[in-house]
Amino acid sequence: MPPSNIAGVVSAHPLVGRIEEKVRKYRILAEETGLPLIVAAGAHRFTGLDVRQLDDLLKGVHTLTVQLRFGDSFVHQPIALQPGKPPRWSMPAELAGVLWVDNNFPFSGQWRPNPDAAMRAPAELTSF
Repeated sequence: MPPSNIAGVVSAHPLVGRIEEKVRKYRILAEETGLPLIVAAGAHRFTGLDVRQLDDLLKGVHTLTVQLRFGDSFVHQPIALQPGKPPRWSMPAELAGVLWVDNNFPFSGQWRPNPDAAMRAPAELTSF
């Protein structure tokens, strides 16, 4: 039986790439208005991606999450691991933080601040 289209390693790397695109797109607007740049992010529920993978990437923690569907006989992509070099993502300085939006009702959010932000978000916006 061929694998499903959801089989494979669950990774936050594609997500942070899209976050960085948003930062490039909106950083000038944030600078001109004097407002902190906050990016909302989340994942479709069928991807298997959740805030844990983002947190692991921010901390540089070694984890491996593989998603399979019943009936999948193999993962169709090779898994490349670098045991001595855990992946880590540092938020760009222009980014005040990421608001993770959960993909299940009631769609709550979780705040991930950027400790190295050039302009931090006000506490009133980040009390999740």
